[in-house]
Amino acid sequence: MATYARNILIANNAIEYKPIFLYPLQVGPLPDKPPVDSEVPPRLSVMKVFPNPAMNYVIVDYDVSHLPESQNESSSITFSSMDGKRVSTIALDKNKNQVLIPLGGYPAGVYMLGFHFAGRQIEVMKVVVLNR
Repeated sequence: MATYARNILIANNAIEYKPIFLYPLQVGPLPDKPPVDSEVPPRLSVMKVFPNPAMNYVIVDYDVSHLPESQNESSSITFSSMDGKRVSTIALDKNKNQVLIPLGGYPAGVYMLGFHFAGRQIEVMKVVVLNR
């Protein structure tokens, strides 16, 4: 819209317009990428879920060793339906790194698997349960 109005003003000699031309010698080097904040750690995945889609069971591998205060805090996994209703909660053992979740009582559909550590939700993954 602004370009259209400017062109009308130029055509009626209401304003004077001088186009700006940049030649290669006038253009400086491209700016460097902004520095990466080294204090922010990269986001690490805590759990892996397989098989997905699943029929009879799902296996969750989890690793909390890179999280702060990992020795003293408890962790759990919540299984929720897509409408947000919590279907089950599984407490995790600190000395293990894998849990098998049987899906016998779950109807087919999409569920959210949430990993909770020290009272906070750390990660959420989608799990598809198929008909048996």
